[in-house]
Amino acid sequence: MMYRRLLAIAVLLVAAVVRTSEAQPATSPLWNNLESGSHSVGFTVYYIFDDARSYLHPDSTPTDYQGRPIRIMVWYPAQDAPGEPTMPFSGYIEVEPYDPAFRDYFETLHTLDSYMAQAQFAPRDPELYQMLLRTPTQARRDVAPAAGRFPLLLHSLGLNDYQQESTVLWEYLASHGYVVAVIPLFGPDPSRLRLEPTLADLEIQQRDLGVALARLVHAANIDETRIGLIGYSFGSGAALLLALENRNIDALVSLDGVLTMSGTLIREVESADLDPESLTLPILNVYAAGRRDLDLDFIDGLEGSDRYHVALGTESRPQRALHGDFQNWPLYAVLAGRDNAGAQDSRPRELGRDFYLAACRMTLAFVDAVLKGDAGAMRRLRGEDPLPLLDPTLIEFRFDERTR
Repeated sequence: MMYRRLLAIAVLLVAAVVRTSEAQPATSPLWNNLESGSHSVGFTVYYIFDDARSYLHPDSTPTDYQGRPIRIMVWYPAQDAPGEPTMPFSGYIEVEPYDPAFRDYFETLHTLDSYMAQAQFAPRDPELYQMLLRTPTQARRDVAPAAGRFPLLLHSLGLNDYQQESTVLWEYLASHGYVVAVIPLFGPDPSRLRLEPTLADLEIQQRDLGVALARLVHAANIDETRIGLIGYSFGSGAALLLALENRNIDALVSLDGVLTMSGTLIREVESADLDPESLTLPILNVYAAGRRDLDLDFIDGLEGSDRYHVALGTESRPQRALHGDFQNWPLYAVLAGRDNAGAQDSRPRELGRDFYLAACRMTLAFVDAVLKGDAGAMRRLRGEDPLPLLDPTLIEFRFDERTR
């Protein structure tokens, strides 16, 4: 099979092309200079049980049977709500279920969510954490969805992340006409809450994603013919497994994912009877150029797929993109005016923010091109229509497209 390859250094930060009169002004300071789409953003939460799997402590008796609980957080295009304020960030942590059957699950998640949010400030600072909780988001809780049916994007989180990993990306995509769903990562039962970097635990995350997909796909505001997956770090592996299992998936985004990391996990995936080379869906791979464990051999071997690569940063300080720059972390640092020392030595916190916003814009351009057929977004994916929003020496772009 023949491929066309382009390798160039280009300015590839991409923004949605919307008329100014259609765009909604961003109300959240976490957004910085992101361009809002034409939709207001709604946010809601579902708690469901997967009755096909038990979720019991090993010391439990058979009469204690309970299905595996899953929390699904959803961002969606919403109807305008003039005068109604957006949620503070605390609204992403204080998400109590109505059903008391989920009480213990919620309490555990609440503790973990709070811990993860506080851990963004190193050393931990209660005042900075409270400032984050008060910060306005772009979303409104449980507002009416916008008219129409929209593509669905499932975001697969990094290893043992819970909810606040990339809220700005999810709000951003919803404002541009996507429904975005996210679930927390949990071990197999209450005796082991954390997942391990193994294929077996990757499959737990994959199955949770599949259950969430089955719950959402027939919702009135979702177009089930346009489904994409986004995976950060470890989560890109689970997204890949779900795409292999469900060939109705139309697009895959890897954000500094395990798909580009050397190590035992990728060797397990390659040695398993999964046939990743059979994939034919388009893939966007955005990654940190200076990562020491970087290995593109696996994703380059997925030759049945169109692959679009964007490398951010350089291999040396002070312009090295960090793994954490592919989630909200640098936005918190800019908001607080303080980064941890290790990150600050690698790049200024403002540059970390710009790397993250670049990943957001690139993700939007990819799903617009693949799921909406946007020709302008496709040109930007190919580097033909760049926008000068970041030093072009900090972005490297190439793509491999199947001959049609």
